[in-house]
Amino acid sequence: GGDMEELRRCAGELLALGKNPGQVADPDGRAALLLAAEAGRAECCRALVEEYGADVAATDREGRTTLELAAAAGHGGTLEALLALGADPALGLPHRTGALHAAAEAGHVACLEAMP
Repeated sequence: GGDMEELRRCAGELLALGKNPGQVADPDGRAALLLAAEAGRAECCRALVEEYGADVAATDREGRTTLELAAAAGHGGTLEALLALGADPALGLPHRTGALHAAAEAGHVACLEAMP
């Protein structure tokens, strides 16, 4: 769909500039994979990891993981995709509450059910 077309367009522009789409970040230091996870873009998450080598264990400046961001936003399908890509639900624990707590706190039952 449109998200993947946009990702491919942006990736092409980044590659032309000599930058790896899987390694770029926004001005706040948030990697593209973190933004895709929080937005619930499972296909984009898969492409960033599988095609561009994005780190599925990436965290933002506050230590939030891809799983935590997807769970807090209620994106069960994205959470499942990230788990299939090798995201570790225990990453960041015990210093952070993690994806399970984020899903529970936000009341996202589908995300709770997707967690191992």
